Amino acid sequence: MRKTEEIVPNLYKLSLKLDEHEYVNCYLSITKDHWDVVDAGFNLPEHRECWEQAAEELNLKFANLRYIYITHSHPDHIGAAGWLQEKSSATVYMLEKEKDILPLFFSEHNQEALSLGFQQYGMPKEIAEARDLMDPGKLVQPLPRVSYIQEGDEVQVGDYTFTVKGTPGHAEGLYVLWNEKERILITSDAQVPMVFYWPHLAGIHAPFDSNPLQTYFQSLEKVAALDAIYVLPGHGEIFSDLKSKNEEVKHYYNNLIKKTKNELSLESSTSPWDISQELFSPYPPDFAMLNTLAILEYIKQETN
Repeated sequence: MRKTEEIVPNLYKLSLKLDEHEYVNCYLSITKDHWDVVDAGFNLPEHRECWEQAAEELNLKFANLRYIYITHSHPDHIGAAGWLQEKSSATVYMLEKEKDILPLFFSEHNQEALSLGFQQYGMPKEIAEARDLMDPGKLVQPLPRVSYIQEGDEVQVGDYTFTVKGTPGHAEGLYVLWNEKERILITSDAQVPMVFYWPHLAGIHAPFDSNPLQTYFQSLEKVAALDAIYVLPGHGEIFSDLKSKNEEVKHYYNNLIKKTKNELSLESSTSPWDISQELFSPYPPDFAMLNTLAILEYIKQETN
C-alpha cells in the first residue's frame, strides 16, 4: 500500500496501484466531525484494502464519510464509489451532464456496440470481442446512487471550499475543483494526454462531444488560466507549473496530429486501426482506437 501523504493541513493524497508503473490518485480531507473524498479507484480487493488502511491510519470512521466527489465516470475514478457509499451512506456527486451518460457507459449493450463499431474501423474481430474496457462487473459494481452538481457550484471538501469547473475532453463529464484562497487545484485527468471519443454507432444514443480533442484543448486553456500553487492530478506527482504541463501535453498531441496526417497522405486505404497501432501501440487497443478516432475527427473538422 502507498501511505497517505498530507499535502496541506488535513488534505491528503492516497495513491492506488493500477499496474506495475501507474497509480490513480484519490484525495481526502478531514474536518473535526467528517471526512470527504475526491475519486475512489477501482472496486477491487486491493483498492478496498487501501481505503480501509487509510481510514485506520488517519483514525477515520466510514460512518463519518460525508461526500464523495467523482470527477468523471472512468472506472479507475468511479469504481469503488458504490462500495464506499454502502459503507458510509455518503452522498456521491458528479457533474450533471453525466446524468444521461452514466447509465449507458457501463451497459452491456454499449460494450457490444463498441465492439462492432471497432470492427467497422478496422479492428480485428478477435481483438474487438476480447475487449475488457470498463468491465462493470469487475471494476465498478455496484454503481453509486449519484447526486448532481453543476459548473460554478461551490462544494466542501473537508474544510476547504472549491469551485466546480467543467473541463470536458478527456471525458465528457470531467470537472476540476479550484480553491482560489489556497490556490489548490484538484485537476483529476484534465491534463492526461488521452482523449476518449465515442463515435456515433448504431444503437448508441448519447450526447457525446463530436470533436473532443478540440474541446480538450479548450479545457487545457481554461485550466492554465488558474494561478495554482498545488496541482493535484489524477495520476502522477503533485506539481505547480501548469503552463509547462499544458505546453507538454499540447506538444504531444500536435506531434500525433502531424504523424496522423502523414499516415493519411502516404496510404489512402490506411484504416483507423492501422493508424492507432502506429501511434499508440503501447496502449490497450480500445484506448488506442478511441484516441485515434478523436484525432481523425479533429483533422476532419480542421480541414472543412
